[in-house]
Amino acid sequence: MSPQFTEQPPSPSPALAAFPAGGEPAGETEQSDHPPPEPAREGWSLIALVPYDGREPPPDVGDELAQAVWCAVSALWHPALLERAIALPRVEPIESPTPPAPREVRVVPSGSWDRLPSGYRTNAEDAGAVLIESGSDRDALVGQIQARLGADDVLDQVTDEGMASAARDFLALGTVRWFLRELTTAMGHADMLDAESLTRELLAGAHAWHIGDWPGSVNRLRAAFEVLTQARERFYPVDAYVIDLCLLDPSMGEGVLADPLATPVAISFLAPAQAIETQGLQDPARLAAMRQAIAER
Repeated sequence: MSPQFTEQPPSPSPALAAFPAGGEPAGETEQSDHPPPEPAREGWSLIALVPYDGREPPPDVGDELAQAVWCAVSALWHPALLERAIALPRVEPIESPTPPAPREVRVVPSGSWDRLPSGYRTNAEDAGAVLIESGSDRDALVGQIQARLGADDVLDQVTDEGMASAARDFLALGTVRWFLRELTTAMGHADMLDAESLTRELLAGAHAWHIGDWPGSVNRLRAAFEVLTQARERFYPVDAYVIDLCLLDPSMGEGVLADPLATPVAISFLAPAQAIETQGLQDPARLAAMRQAIAER
């Protein structure tokens, strides 16, 4: 199924100055037709090495690998990591990655180590690059990378609900960026993404998040989502929707409706009459809650 896009963020206010902003030197300065360039940003390179990059995976690929790839790709967009990044994260094919270099974090999905070129681990160690395996727990992966980058000093932001919500939005944006990249490749289009604007907004947004500036972080995120939306609409200008399905089987017992009904988002149930009858007998209270939720919609 082609990637789906439902996020249509409001148009942001005019973008703030590029990050990092260069200050004015003290005293008078001479006029020049060629202002000096800003100093190069120092930091880490964040790279996900994934199998089947730009290709449709075979039908026998399991959920475990798919989950690990998603974690590897999206975890790198956490603001605590972007704050220490030299550029936005990138994705490379695990079978033919670029040579490792110092101050790089390269994430390998679990179960994919044998796909790396021969001697790659040794080369990464010699070069000073960090190789980390991703499993199915994205939060744990983010924490592991934070520890390696010295970015594990942001507990106050994470425990604040507003900042934690913004951090999840950064991760969601990373997933959408990956979807857009895959969709662009699958449809045979040139990449029309304004990478410069996306980089500016997200690195500035990550810095705002790092210093506890929640409004500034959210504004930058809105602008970044708008950059992705504009890129997608150039070659895929259609409305798209994500449908959350909950499939009920007659063999399912009491309590199966607990999690779906506890989630405050739209969800669709697909079930035969026998499954509904079973839930009515085994879990009448939750079935009544389902009726009430349907009536309120």
